[in-house]
Amino acid sequence: MTRLNGEGSIYQRTSDGRWVAALTLADGRRKVFYGWTAKEAQDKRNEAKTRIAKGLPPSDSNITMTELFNRWMKDYLRHQVSATTLYNYDSVARLHILEPLGRKKVAALTVGDVDRLISDSIDAGYSPTTVRRIRSLLVQILKYAVQREIVDRNVAAVTKGPRAARPADRTLSEDQVLTLLKAVEGHRFEAAFGLMLLVGLRRGEVLGLRWSDLDLKSTPGTVTVRQALKLSAGRAVLGDVKTASSQRVLPLPAFVADALRAHQEHQASATVRPIGAGPGLVFVSRVGTPCDPSRFYSTFRRVATKALGDPPKNIDGTPGKPWHPHDARHTNTSQLLAQGVPLEVVSKWLGHSSIRITADTYAHLLPGQREQAAASMDNMLAQARAARESSR
Repeated sequence: MTRLNGEGSIYQRTSDGRWVAALTLADGRRKVFYGWTAKEAQDKRNEAKTRIAKGLPPSDSNITMTELFNRWMKDYLRHQVSATTLYNYDSVARLHILEPLGRKKVAALTVGDVDRLISDSIDAGYSPTTVRRIRSLLVQILKYAVQREIVDRNVAAVTKGPRAARPADRTLSEDQVLTLLKAVEGHRFEAAFGLMLLVGLRRGEVLGLRWSDLDLKSTPGTVTVRQALKLSAGRAVLGDVKTASSQRVLPLPAFVADALRAHQEHQASATVRPIGAGPGLVFVSRVGTPCDPSRFYSTFRRVATKALGDPPKNIDGTPGKPWHPHDARHTNTSQLLAQGVPLEVVSKWLGHSSIRITADTYAHLLPGQREQAAASMDNMLAQARAARESSR
């Protein structure tokens, strides 16, 4: 074993030739640093001394990005987010972050490494939205490392993702709303279409509704939104709605309440009853299980395309995106605003969590204004039907 003169506990191991620099901590513990040269080991020890002088613990210079991610997921994230979000984060990280950077030591990660990751993802053909999602996830992972004092700074936070233009939301005209509702008359999802178009519920909120969430005896009827059906690891699972503000009680337009009553009668007389997690759900599959959100989207797209034709083309002449359930929700937002319903009421109505979407989500929602929102949708339908009849 070779030991440097005047350097105290810095020596070279005979087993593998690496140099070892030791440091005794204030609590008596001994921490060692390794390097293939004496200078490398000494530099690591000096860096640890500097951190200790700043009141920080010695950095864990050996932990890799994969080890950090697994620690973040196991010890922290799984207690903070839904199973669906956890699955999505895991998929994005393992495919886009850990594949190129998993073996990289966290302490050795540089801004240049992150810039290269972003650039390579763009060159690989991923959309700006996907690349921004990759960068955002890496920022969160490294934020955890900073908070746990594994590293001093978040090198991903100082980078920038590609600019992503937010696609324009698509709004159906009043005539298109009537056409679509006419097309689903008698369909098993007639009431579901109505809840999206005329109440503005999200797809998952509609598919997660239970009969106990509905009051169809009062006038107007009400719907209580408290859970949603989501895809997790390829399976449909019931869980809480997105945010606390997503939990809300809404009055039902008469058209939707009537459709729900008819649907309830049909379900009660059907030979196939809800099974598994299905009992109590308003909308189930043909075999009685909870609806698959992807299949529901396919049904919406098929029915909407048949009723309304192909979606409008993009500005550059390329085909527009297929009809999507969110088009119905956005249509509801636009109609409420066009009817003069106050912005803060619309924000509460839709369960938005940010004032950037509509308005201040903390504004008080008066019961009378909520009834006004329900009446607005009925008025819109009545006016559009009258106009159609008079034109014949």
